[in-house]
Amino acid sequence: MNLSSWQTLDRRPELSRLVDLLMQDDKSISYETAVCTAKGMWTSKTAIAHMRMGRMIEIPVKSLQELVDEECAEHPEWSPSTAVAVAYQIYKRNLQAAKGDAPITLSRASFTHVPVTAEQRNAPMPDWFADVYIQWGRRSEAPSVKILTKAGRALVAECDEAGFQQFNGREWQALHPDGTLMTQYVHSGALKHIGHKRYQTSQWQGFGGRVFTIKTVAGDVVDLRGPWFGKAPLNWYTVHMIGKDRMSNGGTSKPWHAFSGQFGIFVSEDALIRCLLQSKENIGLARVDGRIEPYLTMDGGPKRFKL
Repeated sequence: MNLSSWQTLDRRPELSRLVDLLMQDDKSISYETAVCTAKGMWTSKTAIAHMRMGRMIEIPVKSLQELVDEECAEHPEWSPSTAVAVAYQIYKRNLQAAKGDAPITLSRASFTHVPVTAEQRNAPMPDWFADVYIQWGRRSEAPSVKILTKAGRALVAECDEAGFQQFNGREWQALHPDGTLMTQYVHSGALKHIGHKRYQTSQWQGFGGRVFTIKTVAGDVVDLRGPWFGKAPLNWYTVHMIGKDRMSNGGTSKPWHAFSGQFGIFVSEDALIRCLLQSKENIGLARVDGRIEPYLTMDGGPKRFKL
């Protein structure tokens, strides 16, 4: 057994579970091969290459990590092991579809152009905005948006201090005072009263069972025990928010967008559009599966939909 592979999996129990599932499906593969396969499936968004109209194109599919996150958000009561097992079956079905056993159509009908208004172009920028960078990635992938903020940690704190509200019996959300940012935890466990204006939830396994103590708009204090982060709500987006306070060049020429992003914050669609319009590149906007996505104007649309 490769020691480094084992140490990596030991820190990520979901990957260990995925290795078990792969070895159950194919008893002929070695542990080392299963580890390599699991790591690739965990993050890869490309299923297979196809020949179409004389050109090779790649079919995008959701990675195992995305599927697991979706299942955990939809069924927060599930253990990580159960979520991985269900996501693995979905991934296999998607893979079969991408290989041609089910119809897949990629065309310009798969997205719609989003016109940009003069009001949007002239709208004032949020006080926290500093810069924006679009990482276009490979042809088959959606671009990754990175936003430089003036103070990453402070923004999360400003959201939290505004107070949380519970929606749909499971989403605990806190809105930044300017309405452009939001933090969220997902936990639908029953609340237990443990003191004056103090409550705690049942124990779940999100974030390894970590406890997050929040304050509600009503002034109550709630211990969320093992919540999940959850998916971005409608009209909110997960982007890489990189605060200047998190940057440490250490004498190198490393650009700001090479640093890791701030965890646990969503940006509103309106604010995202305003930030994207500050890009130094000539871009357009499209709506793909209901969500805003930038593209290079010279491409005429999101490049992964061009045949």
